[in-house]
Amino acid sequence: MAVPHSFSDLVQATLGDKILYVSLLLGLALIALLLYDQIKNTEQYNKHIKWGVRAFGALLLTDYLLLVYYFIVNDFTYNYVWTFSDRNLSIYYRISAALAGQEGTFLFWAAIIGAGAMWLNEKKESTSDFIKKTQIVVLLIGVFFIFLTIKQTPFATIHQLFPELPAGFIPADGNGLNPLLIDPWMAVHPLVMFIGYAAVTNPFAISLVYLYMSIRGRAGEIEKIGIENVVQFCRVAWFFLTFAIAIGGFWAYKVLGWGGFWAWDPVETASLIPWLMLTAAMHTLVEHKKDRHKYAILAPVLVGLSYSLVVYATLVTRSGFFESVHAFAAGTTGSYLVAMTLISTVVVVALGALRYAAVSDDHKPESQDSSFVNKTNIFYITILFLVVLTYISIWGITYPALLKLLAGRKVGTGIAFFNLWSYPFFMGLFLLAGLCLNYKPSNKEKSVREFKIFFALTLVAALIRPSDAWNIVDYSAVVNAQSPLLYRFIGGASALSFIPPMVYIVYSLSNRYNDRIKNSKNRNFTLKEIGILSIHLGIVFIVLGGVFATMFSTEFAGSANIKNNAVSSIEGMPYGLSVVDYRTVVDYGSSQDVGVVEQPVLPGISLAEMYAELRAGEFRETYSVRGEIVESLQTEHITYVHIKEDDLDLWVAIDKMDNVPNNVNVVADGMLMADFPSPTLNRTFDLILFANQMEEYSAQTGKKPYTTTEEITFAVYEKGSKIGQGVARSIDYNNGNANRVMIDRGVLRDVYVIYNGLTGDSASATVKIIPLINELWFGVLLFMAGILLVFIFDPAYHGRG
Repeated sequence: MAVPHSFSDLVQATLGDKILYVSLLLGLALIALLLYDQIKNTEQYNKHIKWGVRAFGALLLTDYLLLVYYFIVNDFTYNYVWTFSDRNLSIYYRISAALAGQEGTFLFWAAIIGAGAMWLNEKKESTSDFIKKTQIVVLLIGVFFIFLTIKQTPFATIHQLFPELPAGFIPADGNGLNPLLIDPWMAVHPLVMFIGYAAVTNPFAISLVYLYMSIRGRAGEIEKIGIENVVQFCRVAWFFLTFAIAIGGFWAYKVLGWGGFWAWDPVETASLIPWLMLTAAMHTLVEHKKDRHKYAILAPVLVGLSYSLVVYATLVTRSGFFESVHAFAAGTTGSYLVAMTLISTVVVVALGALRYAAVSDDHKPESQDSSFVNKTNIFYITILFLVVLTYISIWGITYPALLKLLAGRKVGTGIAFFNLWSYPFFMGLFLLAGLCLNYKPSNKEKSVREFKIFFALTLVAALIRPSDAWNIVDYSAVVNAQSPLLYRFIGGASALSFIPPMVYIVYSLSNRYNDRIKNSKNRNFTLKEIGILSIHLGIVFIVLGGVFATMFSTEFAGSANIKNNAVSSIEGMPYGLSVVDYRTVVDYGSSQDVGVVEQPVLPGISLAEMYAELRAGEFRETYSVRGEIVESLQTEHITYVHIKEDDLDLWVAIDKMDNVPNNVNVVADGMLMADFPSPTLNRTFDLILFANQMEEYSAQTGKKPYTTTEEITFAVYEKGSKIGQGVARSIDYNNGNANRVMIDRGVLRDVYVIYNGLTGDSASATVKIIPLINELWFGVLLFMAGILLVFIFDPAYHGRG
């Protein structure tokens, strides 16, 4: 059900929708009360507002938990539950399925915003003018997402959407979750991502109010409470966005089966865009926290734009207009997300411009060092580079969409575009990171001299290409004689250029450790500084692993026989491949929570039914007969299988099969023949079925398998020595297929095998030897651990550091 148009619509609404309507009305009422409080400068409604905000947050959290409950119990009267769940999903995936579609994610987002409003509400400064203004903005955003949820509600029943269905009809089972999403990491990915997205709401609101009040000359009275709250909320958002991007990359690596972790896909890139802007904002906030005159305008503007880009990222994922393997189907909320993106951006930029125009003549200079090279300017350039990288990412995914919208042309932005144009700014950032970490005003000449040395080494390394494999892009594919000189230079840059900046950062971190940590007596300061070191060292490992895993992977195709362990050599390469084991696993799912007991629908006909037809003189051209295997006989070309049912039996002849198990229920399809003599076996069969196929089925339920999994154990060899072994899987679900690659992890490389399928007795596979990929994952862990250390221990240390 969408927005109600009459009282009758409200009465007929589901419980979940009614809670949404009440939340919407309560949110609007709270906004009205807060505005009245601001206009009249009264505090008579403080108690009402406090309890109202508590109710607002509690209602939204309750509504989301109600949706989760419907998934847990598989209430298929709700179309959203039917679409993304089924009875065989474990409870873990049922809970995660609540966020599998647009409807559930908008509700979850609204619930997290409600929790953020409650957090502001419980602060000791909650009755201050600043917090009340902030609360108005938070509630407005919360109301916006409630409206989106109502527009595309997860609580619509199948009878509301499909009124032609018979009254009282409830589907026996659901459609099920996309098989690609049935993965432990992907199950938590939307949860983590949207916590990160929603966590930007409070900083956005605080930044808007800070800019507004500073325009009116009231920045000083809100400085401390504003900056502390913004910094901590931004760190929460930064942590969860980092975690979400890492989960997405790891999922792509282990599930999608192409051997990579990042492809500049529009949805991938959209998640990176707010992360880049938030990273820029974090750097300004840290400096502004130390000196309120630094970045007094830039910091809140960047925080505000981070929120705008979060909404934009949601638009990319959920509008259905951007083409991506990760994107959701088109919904009804795209135009509203466009409006929110534009409005929030305009408001932030306008307030920033007004604040800049209102700066008084007696404004304290941001730096006592008037020379060009000082820490403030280094930070400005760093932030500029981050903003440029953000713009490149935005343009790369927006241009094709605009061209499609305005001209009806479909174009794609290739990986080379992002790599080419991001490279110089990324390298600049890398070098600036080393300078920032190593910069000492008291020894500026030495810091600048070291920067120049590493800058020169980077330029030289960019020109050294041991082979074409070291090009940062496929040079011949994107660069030609007509390309601009800069384009040709960037396109011809060598991956060796990444080495000097990485060494520079490690060198700078070592100096920082000696200067700040080695002799520190302050535990909180020490742990915060270790966090900063961990973040930047994590970046080094991420870049090291990312560059080498992407550029220097070895790939080859091979095949091996599933019936022996012979190693098949790869022509022209020192590698070999063998199959250690192959089996098919059939899973009929769990029926423990099935509400009704269904009569089994068994395949084929029973032996009793077949013999009854024959006695009645009824004959078929072909038969599909089921029974239990009790014995089998082998000849050179034929396998004879004896099946029984109670006291009835039948022999089945089929092309030679190895390892036929007994006591297995099968169904065989073929033609009957009477009095068939077998010279090989020296016997005559009174009746035999010549089968063209025979397969196992479940005698317990007779239903179609929930999953059928091919499990194949591969071993990979290099120069005769085994370098990796593991299991690759191909899983057929009722609603699709998913592959699980084999990954044998090592410190310096992964052996990665993608199973491509079976042709006769030959299993084909694509094998990749991926260097230093685990250094990337280690870098992510370092980065996230660093954020946590800074988050926990920085608030306890209020010195300059």
